[in-house]
Amino acid sequence: MEKISLSIGIFIFEFYYFDKYKGLAIQKN
Repeated sequence: MEKISLSIGIFIFEFYYFDKYKGLAIQKN
């Protein structure tokens, strides 16, 4: 169970980080 929870946490973190990075990239251009 811990492994699954950790994977979900990493997935959400990566998705949030990617969305934030994409937003910054759009502002720069």
